[in-house]
Amino acid sequence: MIQVTDFEKVYFLGRCAPFANLSPTVLGAVAVKCSAVKLEKGERICTEGEEIDALYTVMYGSLDVVVNRHKVDEIGAGYLVGEHEIFTGNQHAKATVEVQSSYARLLQITRESVLDLMEHEPAFLVKMAQMFADRYQQKKKEISRWDKLHSHIQRDLSFLESSLENIKRLVEIEQEKKGSKIELRYVVSVQEGQCLNKAQHFWQEYVVLKGST
Repeated sequence: MIQVTDFEKVYFLGRCAPFANLSPTVLGAVAVKCSAVKLEKGERICTEGEEIDALYTVMYGSLDVVVNRHKVDEIGAGYLVGEHEIFTGNQHAKATVEVQSSYARLLQITRESVLDLMEHEPAFLVKMAQMFADRYQQKKKEISRWDKLHSHIQRDLSFLESSLENIKRLVEIEQEKKGSKIELRYVVSVQEGQCLNKAQHFWQEYVVLKGST
């Protein structure tokens, strides 16, 4: 734990998007329930699949968000960690969040304190609901863009696959005419493998994004 005054907490929370426009009274109620913590580089706020029982607001530092061993995001000051688990009642973290910078400072609010705020401070509950609604709309737009990109890539890959097959047939014809092996066939095989590797990499990212919604 580190020492941060309630005034400093209120000042910081008021400048964070998730808490912006809340009255000083509500911000004060939130600040009183916050504890300041410091984590060193490599330490984790939470680990994917393991229990998380608090809401964190990043005051300082850079943190990696990892899902299924793939880094999907990097967050910093003003971001929340654990909000999905707290507000959905889920006990297990969706992702691993690890400190990337030399250290990170965070404000921690226990699940019990968050539920108490939701019960006694309606403005806090409304603000959290608005945050999730905005995030949902943004995620829908992102998914739509990825769906379109995926469709284009599938089409391009089908075209490449067809083209490669045609080239292979032409190479085989030339081989029969000349009675000798042609190295182009090997080159085509390598190119095809590279295309498939790129497709697999894209698909992994696509599945991670879809799964994060």
